[in-house]
Amino acid sequence: MGSVTANLVEHSKVIPIWIVDGRIDSTKLLLAADGSYASLRALDHLAFILSGSTNHRISILHIRPRFRDFCKIDLEPDTVERAQSAFLDEDQRCMDDFYPRALKILEKNGISKERLEFKSVDGNLSIPRMIIAYAHANDFGTIVMGRSGRSRGMFTGSVSYGLLQKAAHCALWVVP
Repeated sequence: MGSVTANLVEHSKVIPIWIVDGRIDSTKLLLAADGSYASLRALDHLAFILSGSTNHRISILHIRPRFRDFCKIDLEPDTVERAQSAFLDEDQRCMDDFYPRALKILEKNGISKERLEFKSVDGNLSIPRMIIAYAHANDFGTIVMGRSGRSRGMFTGSVSYGLLQKAAHCALWVVP
């Protein structure tokens, strides 16, 4: 990714940025979702763009994070296990709140839930690499994501930054 693209992504406050690498023939779109407001904004953008279209398939991919990805401190194994359990419970609450809101957004834009797939998988690699691997293995031509995740930071989050650096042969929509 060049510096102009990086600056556009980093500083766009409202306008989604589309980065396209190569010819995109697939009509399948993948939304990388973590249950955050940014994920809902990304879904809203995707649904708006696809409203009126009937041939696109949408998958929402949620990768359950690992506690050790967020806490780099060496803790006792039982402490890590309790923290991981609490961490996953909170993650599930976010996603349980996200799903009905996602369905309402899609319905509002005339997209039936028959064109939609929800998938949740356990994180076992870096989240950006898992998203890219899933997209390529399942023939997704476009990956859609919010610029920042649950932290609601103003700047590009680590997942979106990782996707911007590693994604190839696809379109990447980054929604602020």
